[in-house]
Amino acid sequence: MQRGGGQPRFNGVAVGELSVDLLGPSIRVTGIYAFTNVETGERFGRGTKEGGWSEQTMTAFLAFLAAAENDICHDVFEEGSEPAPGSTVDVELAGDGVPGM
Repeated sequence: MQRGGGQPRFNGVAVGELSVDLLGPSIRVTGIYAFTNVETGERFGRGTKEGGWSEQTMTAFLAFLAAAENDICHDVFEEGSEPAPGSTVDVELAGDGVPGM
């Protein structure tokens, strides 16, 4: 297929799903994203990223993982640290389940 001469209608991406495998010899994180127009919110197809994550992203992910395990520990054993008042976050989702940008 040949690309037309115009500009694409998308100008951003929105992560819609992350899949994590912690049971293998290394951490495997796969992201599924939609091409978006950030002004209109329209979505145009999707893509997948497997690996090649930056050090900054993996550091943030490992911090998220530790915090998630602490939350689960609290829920299961009532021994995890209590979240500080006002520290929990409710994320408003778009109609298709993708967090709004």
